[in-house]
Amino acid sequence: MKPIIEEVHLLAKDIVERCIKKKLKIVFAESMTGGLLASLVTSVPDASKVISESVVVYSEDAKINILNCKKETLDKCSVYSDEVIQEMLDGLKALSNSDIFVAVSGIAGPKTYNDLDVGTVYIGIDIFNKRLIFKEKFTGDRLMIRYKTSKFIFNTIINNI
Repeated sequence: MKPIIEEVHLLAKDIVERCIKKKLKIVFAESMTGGLLASLVTSVPDASKVISESVVVYSEDAKINILNCKKETLDKCSVYSDEVIQEMLDGLKALSNSDIFVAVSGIAGPKTYNDLDVGTVYIGIDIFNKRLIFKEKFTGDRLMIRYKTSKFIFNTIINNI
């Protein structure tokens, strides 16, 4: 476990440095990661130059009340869907004046949800109005799945800025 934690911290540092250099701002809407992404980024010195806010929207109510996700979409598609990730990104864009928007929702375990396995994660990243949506499957315990999700997100950002 320790190598991935160190790797993810280095990726967060790389993102902060790149964003400072390019004068970019980043914002997160986190469900399954519960604030881990923002915590990793803000652990880097000078992170305040690239992140000014972030939201943890762990519950359906939070997704509705903070990000204006539609209850109908949550009921029809579930919180674990491309459609809800799209709405989370839309809500995040309405809340923040940033350049990079990240939304994440998934199943860290230990139980499956409907037909989705533990480790199923939906990720949305909007960079310069280019929207990338992913459905990924990560293995491990709750913490490992959250760190693997963070690694995937940070690598995707680095490869697109």
